[in-house]
Amino acid sequence: MTIIACTVDETCGYGEDVMPEPVADQVVDWTEYQPIVEQCAKRTSWKYKQYVEVEDVQQAAWLYYFENRRAMDALPRDTYGNAFVKRRIQSACNAYALKEMCAKTGVQWEDQYRYSMGEIRFLIQLHYAGGLRGGENADIITGYVDVGTALASASEQDQEILWKAYGPDRTEVNQLSSTERGRNHRATRRIQAILNGETA
Repeated sequence: MTIIACTVDETCGYGEDVMPEPVADQVVDWTEYQPIVEQCAKRTSWKYKQYVEVEDVQQAAWLYYFENRRAMDALPRDTYGNAFVKRRIQSACNAYALKEMCAKTGVQWEDQYRYSMGEIRFLIQLHYAGGLRGGENADIITGYVDVGTALASASEQDQEILWKAYGPDRTEVNQLSSTERGRNHRATRRIQAILNGETA
């Protein structure tokens, strides 16, 4: 039996026919979320076009957002294009599509959160910036601890280039030499691989 790992946290639920209404005194920032939902749903529906329609994927993404609204709105808006927000929405879209595919093919489905490169970059920079300041949500705290553990096991060469790229006196990526950019990408990818249980 095939096992498919899906990138979505365990709080995500599906199967409802009606999308929850937002709380009356809370206004959704449609200008921020609508483009992200549309982009992620389009990407997922194209990848799983045999199993889902884009409108259904969008509804699943909005359902996930409203069920996890407080956590979603608390996610950091960073210099890497809101990596955490996009990752969560994309994960919700993929989870819905995978569940639909599994229901139609009989493949077993299981949850497994995986860090994106954008999240890894943000968390390494946060780690080198001196740590948490208090008030961060559980996702950030967990990611911070995970990245700190992974960095401690990184090679001296990887730590050197990561510090140069993400440390307090970091050099902007476009100012790194081509060799340094390659080293930085590979080192960052190795940190991601450690956290996701992969082979870099």
